[in-house]
Amino acid sequence: RGEAISVWQNATSNVLAAGNSIHSVGANMAMPDQVSSANFSSMGMTGDMRISWRVGSDPSTDFSLLGLGETDTGISAADIKFGFFNILGSAAIIEGGTFVEYTGVNLAIDTKLSLEVIGDTINYYIDDVLVYGTSVAGSVDFNVDAVFMSASEMSYVDFRIHALGKTKVNTWVNADVGVSAVLNSIIADESVVSNAQINSVHFSALGYTDNY
Repeated sequence: RGEAISVWQNATSNVLAAGNSIHSVGANMAMPDQVSSANFSSMGMTGDMRISWRVGSDPSTDFSLLGLGETDTGISAADIKFGFFNILGSAAIIEGGTFVEYTGVNLAIDTKLSLEVIGDTINYYIDDVLVYGTSVAGSVDFNVDAVFMSASEMSYVDFRIHALGKTKVNTWVNADVGVSAVLNSIIADESVVSNAQINSVHFSALGYTDNY
């Protein structure tokens, strides 16, 4: 599931950040509230990664913007370089304070929002479905940045970050006749019978018990 994002900074008075969740009450368009996480490098995270969180309360009366920031200059949508904008329960994309597009997806409690940073590509996911993609120039040390603009209470929970490394699966067992493996590829030849199989070793043998 990834490592919890739980170090927060720059929280205004109407925002409570506790553990890997944030909660706002009493903001408004004229005086928005904000909170941001520590930059990801302070967690040992660089390179390709996925950042995710879930909607924690009813989004239908809320205006809030969450996503990837870099430098916190104050309470500003422009600080959020790549973000999801909740507009009364409808998910839109805003980048650097500029509206990009509606996703056509309605948010609800427990909806999962994710952003992937892969090289110079930023991918937006809602409930693990790709809804938008764009690009970023250079390598950026991002953080999570949030701006709340509604007087209603709003929560986002289970903020997590997951490194997207690559490990080859190249150890194989239980190969039937006609099935063989070369490094991280499997091959079936003309001698294969019906329902032939081959299995990799358990992922724990590769050092993975979670977060893959």
